[in-house]
Formats: sequence, structure tokens, C-alpha cells
Amino acid sequence: MIWLTLGVISVTVVLLNCNFWTIICFLLIVCRVWYLDQRKLWWGFIIILIVTAGNTLYHQSQKQTNLDSNKNEWIVNVSMTDVEIEGNQVHFTGNVVLSEKSAEKVEVFYYLSSETEKKEWLAQTESFQVKIFGELNQPDEERNLGSFNYRQFLWRRQEFWILNAKQIIFIQPLRQWKYQIANFKYAFLRRFETIANPQIRAYILSLFFNELEVIDSNVLAAYQTIGMIHLFSISGFHVTYLVKQMKRLLLPLGLTVEVVDLVVLGLLFAYCLLLNFPYGLIRAFGAYLYNWWQRRRGNPPSTLNGTCLTLMICLWWQPYALFSLSWQLTYLLAAVVLFMNQSLTTYSWPNWMKELMMSFGCLMAIVPILVSHFYQFSWLALILNVFYSFIFTVFLFPGLLLLMGLHLVDLANYLEWFQALLAWVIRQLERLSLEVVEWDIFHWVTGQIPAWLMGIIVIVFISYFLAFESQKHLKVMTIIIGSVLMILWAYPYLNPNGVVQMVDIGQGDTFLIKLPHMKKVYLIDVAEKPHFAKENWEERETSSMVSRQLIPSLKAQGIRKINGVFITHGDYDHMGGFDELSQHYPIDNVYLPIGMQADTTQLATLADSLQQAGQQSHIHWLKTGDTIRASTETSFHVLNPHEKGTGENEDSLVLYAEIGPRRFLFTGDVEDKNEQRVQQMIQRLGLKIDILKVAHHGSGHSTPSEFVETIKPKQAWISVGENNRYGHPNQEVLKSLQQSGAEIYRTDKMGGIYYHFRKGFAKIETTAQNWEES
Repeated sequence: MIWLTLGVISVTVVLLNCNFWTIICFLLIVCRVWYLDQRKLWWGFIIILIVTAGNTLYHQSQKQTNLDSNKNEWIVNVSMTDVEIEGNQVHFTGNVVLSEKSAEKVEVFYYLSSETEKKEWLAQTESFQVKIFGELNQPDEERNLGSFNYRQFLWRRQEFWILNAKQIIFIQPLRQWKYQIANFKYAFLRRFETIANPQIRAYILSLFFNELEVIDSNVLAAYQTIGMIHLFSISGFHVTYLVKQMKRLLLPLGLTVEVVDLVVLGLLFAYCLLLNFPYGLIRAFGAYLYNWWQRRRGNPPSTLNGTCLTLMICLWWQPYALFSLSWQLTYLLAAVVLFMNQSLTTYSWPNWMKELMMSFGCLMAIVPILVSHFYQFSWLALILNVFYSFIFTVFLFPGLLLLMGLHLVDLANYLEWFQALLAWVIRQLERLSLEVVEWDIFHWVTGQIPAWLMGIIVIVFISYFLAFESQKHLKVMTIIIGSVLMILWAYPYLNPNGVVQMVDIGQGDTFLIKLPHMKKVYLIDVAEKPHFAKENWEERETSSMVSRQLIPSLKAQGIRKINGVFITHGDYDHMGGFDELSQHYPIDNVYLPIGMQADTTQLATLADSLQQAGQQSHIHWLKTGDTIRASTETSFHVLNPHEKGTGENEDSLVLYAEIGPRRFLFTGDVEDKNEQRVQQMIQRLGLKIDILKVAHHGSGHSTPSEFVETIKPKQAWISVGENNRYGHPNQEVLKSLQQSGAEIYRTDKMGGIYYHFRKGFAKIETTAQNWEES
């Protein structure tokens, strides 16, 4: 079963993500099965490969849209459990009706016009059919290295469009069986809204029904960072506990084991149906069903065989599950637990030592997954996993299940003292999680690891598990795995390439400068989108540009600290994200132009941000003529401002930078007379400009044609938001740049722009190249 399972995985990977490394892995598995010299296994293996390949190719052929993007009117069926209402936004996954028997899924976003309309939506309790007037738009691609690729995510779910609704008209409720199940689930979950304690309500919904959005986003992020998020994903951990409790409840009633098994299977299937078959629950239910069937046939049960079988069925049913983080973690952790449970029985260690080794094995197994998805992992999971699992199993699970059962018969709110006690335990866990997430020494940011190094890491980890099983060469493998982990930690410093990145941050400026071998890291501006005042009913939690675009990009490049942040001036689209950045990264120096010295409001905001984050940053005031030397090859020369100001556009910090073999001019939002002064200085000093950061996002108030003619840049970089309301960049500015022969790079058209360099080498890449390749 193991070799058949590896065959299914490998052929699926090759067909969905074909490259040199996946082909090599596939061929190695085929050769290994051939050399086992078992004729029956070989032919079964070949049949499985053919079936899997045919099924995967069929699924690939279905990955195409049938919707006409030119239409603006749609009939959509909506399951009530898919509707999310937050603030003034309604979001749901709907099925656009194509015919009586066919439909296509789309993501629908709609902005409510009034509080009355919001109440009408909140009063809805049944799945429904609506007519939607709006337009179809393609989801966003990856805008910067490491950021979320929404288009790819939806494509793997057979969704190709976002439907931005302008008007929604209700037609009728839906009565088909699948919508009736959704109505039941919605009504069932709404019963828990009347639980007196909000924390108890949130943890019941998240732990047992996968409703993670009810947990505070900062707490959830902390659980994820320290490696405890798996406790909130329905998996074998939950199912094993629930099955054990059901048997404890049912067997004393005099029911036979066979009857109890049937009851448990029925309840597990209903649970799967209620939660729409999450991968972890499918695996646990499938393994239990397989063991039950084997016992009925008089054969020995095998959780390993049952797990392998459910894995293959999952990939036949949905090949793109392979790319799901939850699918990867649930099967990988199951494999490690099954393997180590058997191996640990041969060791005469105390139980605490076995628990620690099990935790270590699980951490080692998921390190490649975490590094691939998040570019980091936390060693805290090694110890905290044992502690948190104990607290959840002994206190939270039984307590919350008891309250959940009592609430179904309207008794839970009579035990407010018990709810308060459990809520206190939850608050201590959350407080601990938020505290330890600040212990940076345990969190390793690795950056994006090349395929060859990831392959070595995987091979070493597998060899370690084999040595653990055989009890041979374990000390040698421990030394090797320690060495590989140190290489993983040191990789960002081993990388000889430096980079200058114009981060696609929307309508704003953010530039990253990373020197070779991570000698120094600088940012020029930290933009954020402005926040506008809203009424209470309109308020909703939204992710920032810093958290969505900048921080993932920093982590993808292995950045762990920032040596300096240059703030060009006080506008929000240049420094609005500094507060959030300072919460995530230590910042050694902050460089400010004297043109901001009279901007007391923004200076107070900046000082408050540093204080709240506990930063001990050094503040440096810059004026014309100052120089900051980052290394022997890299320096920043200040060309503006020359006098104190209030942080307006003309007071912007202008930097001439020599970075690798290229010379940059970073202009902020400088305009009018000060831009003319910069032009005159460039002429007087005889400076050559290779790459110009076009001032003020290409506004018509900056970068006049005479300025362009004077400096004659080889390339012009424009940081600008897609379809922005200001009409940036100005057509006259673009025309003058083109006439000067400058090659134009724009974030709205190309995503993030990357200038890679090392001694004797330089090249420019754009995220748009990745779009074309994908």
C-alpha cells in the first residue's frame, strides 16, 4: 500500500507541477518498485499509475471557464453556510446557473448601502437564489515574491472569476437536499450564538466546526507562528478523542462493540457531511471505516493501510488537494505518528522522553512544508506541542464538549461559573501564545529555499527516520540533521545576490534594498492605504498592505532585521505602514529628512510607534550633502531637502544611491522648485542615473520633460496603484520618459520589480514574468 500510495502521489505531482526534480523523484520511485522484484506489486503499481494519470488529466481538462465576462447579469445559487457578512461587505461563494444541470462557482463581493440592508441580510436563514447585476474580474496574481496568489488558489478550486456585485435581487429559497444540509448546519451553528461567554462560543465553533474566523486574528496568527494551529484543524487528533469519548458513553449502556462501531461510523459520517468533508476528517473517518471493515472480514486492522487508501481516494477525487496545506499536514503528520508509534515501542525511554521525540519527529517532518508555505518555522512547537495538547485534551476538549451538549438542551448558560473558568484557561493560553511569539530566537525565518537544498533536507530527514527505526547510525544522523538545520538557518547569509525591490504596495512607495550575504537591509518608505472614517455598522477587519504584501516579501527573502528605514516625507502613502512594520521587525535606524522637522503630528505618530513596539531605534536627521555608507560598494547621498519643512511633497528626501553596478535616484514625491534644485545638483556634480524612481507616482506635478532630458535615465520605475483614482501615471510624463529612451517599469502592470546584483552581474525581473510562466 505504501508503494502504491507513493506512485499515486508522484504521478499526480509530475502532471500538475512538472519540473526536473519532480520527474527525478517519480523515476526513483518507479525504479525502486521495479527492483523489489515482486511481479504482482509491479503490475498493480503500473495499473495504479495509469488510472491516476488518466484521472488527473481529466481533471486538468475541466479547468476552464464557461462564463462570458462581457455579461453583467447572473442567476446565482447560494448556500447559507458560504455567506460572510462583516461590516458593510457581503462575501460568498455562489454557483452561477448555466443550465438545469450545470453551474460554475464564483466568488461574489457586494458592498451594503445601508444599515437596514445589512439587517435584511443578517435575517436570512435559508439558502437562496439571487439575480446579480455586476461584472466579472480575474482574481489577483502574486503581486510580490511570497505574497498570496489568490488566482492560483481559486483556480485549484475550479473558480476563475470574482463577481463584483452592484445590485442583488432575491428570487427564491433553495430546497434541494444539499442546500437543506447547509440550512441545517447554519441553524445548528447559530444555536451557539446564545452562549453567554463569547470566548467559549468562539472556541466551540473553531475547535469543532472549523469556524476559525471567530478567533481574534492576532491570537490565531500567534498559534500559527508557534506551530499550534493544527489543534484548530479537524483531524485525527480530534476524531480519536471524540471516538474514545463516544465509546466511554455508549459501551456502559450495554451496547455491543459491533453496534457501537456502527453508531460511531454513522456519527462520523454525519460530522463529515456537516463540515463538508475536510481532509483531516476524511483521513480519520476513512481509516476507522477501513479497520471496521477488516475486523468484520476477520482480517487484522491496519490504520496505515486505511490512511494510504483514503489518501489515494482523495487524490482521485480532487488531484489539486495535493497543494492544500491542510491536506499536506494531515497526511504527513499521520504518517509520522504511525511510523514513530511503532518505532518508539522498541526504545526503553520514559514516557516524557517518547512524547518529546514524537513532537520532534512531527516538527522535522513538517519543516519543509512550513518553509515552503511560510518561509519560517518555530522551534517552540517542539515543547509547546506537548503542553498545549495536554491542556486541550484534559481541560478544553471535555469542558467545551460538555457545554456544547448542555447548550443543545438550553442548560449551558446556567453554568456561567464553569464557562468563566474555561474562559480563564483560554485567556492564559492566548496570553502565553502572544508572549512567546515575541521570542525571536526560536523563530527561524529561512526565506525561499532552492529546490536542490530542499531535496537534501527531505533526504536527510527521511534518513533520520530510517535510522531511528533501525536504531543504527542514529548519532551520526543526529549530527547530520543538526548540520543541515544550521545550513537552513544560515542560507539567507550564504546567498551572494543582493536585491533592490520596488514593492507593489498599491498607490504608495516602498523600496527594499538587501545587500549581498544579507550584510545590510534598508527600506525607503513604508506605504499603507489610507483609512477613511465609517459608521459603526460599516466597520470590518481588513488586512493591511504591509501584512499582505511587504512582510511576506521580506520573509520570502529571509530578512530577520532591518538596519535602516528612510522616510521621505509624512504622507500616509509613504510612512503609513511604519507602525505595523515596527511591530514585526527590529529596526536599528530611522532616517528622516529635515523637511519633516516641523511635521509634529507625523513625528509624534512615529515616536509612538517605536515606543509601542519597544524599539530602540536611532533617529538620524538628513539634509542635502549628507552621506550614509552601507558598505564599501553601497552608499546613499542626500540631494534634498536643504532646509526645514512641514513634510510636504517638496520637502521629500531625495537619495542618490550607488548599489552594485547601477546608480539609482530615489525621489519621493519631490516637485516644483526643489525638483529643479535636484536637477541642477545632478548637472553640477556630473552624476549619472541608471534607474530613476519617478517622483510622486508619475504625477503631472513632477518629472517634467526637461528633468528627464537632463538626467537621461536608462530605466524609469513607477510605483503606482492599479486603476487608481488620481489617473497616475500622467500621460505626458510617460511620453517624455519614452522619448528619452528610458525603459519603463510599473507596479500596476508588472507587480513587484526586482533588480538582482552581485559583483560583475545585474539583471531586472518582474513579478509579471511569473504570471506569464504560470
